[in-house]
Amino acid sequence: MKARIQTKITPTALLYNLENLRSNDVAQICSEAGVQPVQLDTMNAVYSVGYLCGYKGFSGDIMQCEIPQSEAIVFSGVDNQTMNTILGRLRESKNTVDLKCVVTDTNKAWALGALVAELEKEHNTMHGIKS
Repeated sequence: MKARIQTKITPTALLYNLENLRSNDVAQICSEAGVQPVQLDTMNAVYSVGYLCGYKGFSGDIMQCEIPQSEAIVFSGVDNQTMNTILGRLRESKNTVDLKCVVTDTNKAWALGALVAELEKEHNTMHGIKS
């Protein structure tokens, strides 16, 4: 039987398109919970989620995708307890973000913009918002 060596991923939160002051507040909450915040704007939407989170095997190639204007948080390598702590602190500080998700084996190969666009569609469907 072969041993599978897994590389430990640094707990990361991609903070996409948050306005500056708010982004700093959210980044501080993440940092205090031991999660590395990565502040990104719409120019980063064309890169893969895996690349932005620092996964091995992902390059900084530009991908074709939508450039969403919504705010989003993408968690990578963050356990449920830590994520719930962060989300609770965000609610307390009135810095909630509607679109959030965790990195999966599937979406880490997606462009960040494509992932955020999909989150927008799901959010709108769940809340009965017609596009």
